[in-house]
Amino acid sequence: MTRSPFAPVTLAITRPLERATQVICYSVSKGAGVEFGPCRSSYGCNRKSQRRDHMPRFIFLQYMDESKAPRPGSPEMHSQIDAFARYLEELKTAGAFKDGDPCQPSATTFSVTVRDGRPKTADGPMHAESPWLNGYFVLECKDKADAAAWAAKNPAAHVGTVEVHPILTF
Repeated sequence: MTRSPFAPVTLAITRPLERATQVICYSVSKGAGVEFGPCRSSYGCNRKSQRRDHMPRFIFLQYMDESKAPRPGSPEMHSQIDAFARYLEELKTAGAFKDGDPCQPSATTFSVTVRDGRPKTADGPMHAESPWLNGYFVLECKDKADAAAWAAKNPAAHVGTVEVHPILTF
C-alpha cells in the first residue's frame, strides 16, 4: 500500500452481525487513494457503536396543508409551538430524540435533477399539489409499533400527516 505524507482521515463503518459488531475502516489520504483493512491505531475504530442496543431509527416527515398553517405571531401559532415543545421534551425524556427541525415555507423550496451530467434546478416543491413538508424528526424507537405511537403523539399528525420511514443503517 502506498502511504501518504499527509495525515489520513479514517472512517469507521459499523455493521451489526448476529452476535458481534464488525468494524471496517477506510483510511483516505490526499493523493494516496483508499486503504482497506482492519483498524490500526485510529481513534474510535475499535469502539462499539455509540447507539444503545442498536435500536432502529426512524425519520418522521411532517406534512400539512400550508394554506391552513397558523400565521406567525397568532395565538394558534403560539399554541402549536407550545405543543411541539411539550412533544420534544417528552421525546428527550424518553431518550428517543436524535434530531429534528422545522422546514421553511414551500416558497423557499427547490428541486435538483441531473440529466446527461448536467444539473437542473427548479424553484418550488417537486410536486406543486403535494402537501407542505413542514418539518422532520429522527427518533430511535424499539420497533414499528413504538414508532407509530410516537407519530400519533406528534402535533403535526393532528392537523396533517406524519409519514414514518425506517432508516437504513450501515
